[in-house]
Amino acid sequence: GILPELAYSHLSDIKAGKTCKLMGVAQDSAVFLQLLTKLNLSLGAKLAIQEINEFDRSIFVSINDASPIFISHEVAKNILVKILA
Repeated sequence: GILPELAYSHLSDIKAGKTCKLMGVAQDSAVFLQLLTKLNLSLGAKLAIQEINEFDRSIFVSINDASPIFISHEVAKNILVKILA
């Protein structure tokens, strides 16, 4: 069969002001997955990008409408998301 192409982006590529849904991860190491659990980042989570720090490209993001937190660029580039309309 033919598999449809997945239209997911890396969280690190999303612009401030956008909202997206966590669809997967690019890295599946135990340490990375434990960090995601600690941050309450799970499949289907709604992420609202509040701000992107120009210096280190860390992202200030609200997860499921909770208070915003900072996520490093290294973490963000390993999170796959789908932009919501």
